[in-house]
Amino acid sequence: EFSTSDPSPVHIRRIGDWNGDGQSEIGVSLEANSTAGQVRVFDGTLTGELSASGDAFGTIKGDDEDPYFQVIYGSGLSTRPGDLNADGLDDLVVGDPSWGDTSSGDTNTGAVYITFQVEE
Repeated sequence: EFSTSDPSPVHIRRIGDWNGDGQSEIGVSLEANSTAGQVRVFDGTLTGELSASGDAFGTIKGDDEDPYFQVIYGSGLSTRPGDLNADGLDDLVVGDPSWGDTSSGDTNTGAVYITFQVEE
């Protein structure tokens, strides 16, 4: 469960092992109305009520420089896409179906973002 003060989760998915403990972590995409969307990463072994702001060990955000185009970044969240760049670490695939410049009459084209983990 999330605290009532947290943004509303859009998707909750297992996203592969990000901290090397052998357990798949949990990715939660959060709605954004006036800023870029985001995905919070939680340890897959956590139980009980979680806080999106306090319990996540990682946050991946859309582009805050132009939030108009990425307000629903994270609305498409892949389930365990695997190791896409062959570095031995699971990666993350996130979609934003509303990405695109509609001000010129174009329809939304959508976008897919791949986040490669960085080993610390």
